[in-house]
Amino acid sequence: MQPPKTTGDVRDALASAMAQVHARQMDARTANTLAYLGMSLLRAIEVSHIEGRLDTLEALLRAEQRLVFPVTGPDDPQGEI
Repeated sequence: MQPPKTTGDVRDALASAMAQVHARQMDARTANTLAYLGMSLLRAIEVSHIEGRLDTLEALLRAEQRLVFPVTGPDDPQGEI
């Protein structure tokens, strides 16, 4: 099994573990450990997505602020009064 990288992968792995417990191919203790790890991984994936969205929003905000409040230097004619 490849390590799950998406929420769908985690869902599929947990569903597989549930089926294996039901078929008595995996003990409940192992499945419980997988479920705990799966929940931790889901949280990490969620935080990663939120960080990416926040980075994008911050970049857009910086770009918008540069348009609204342009920085002028001493050699810039717009900086003169």
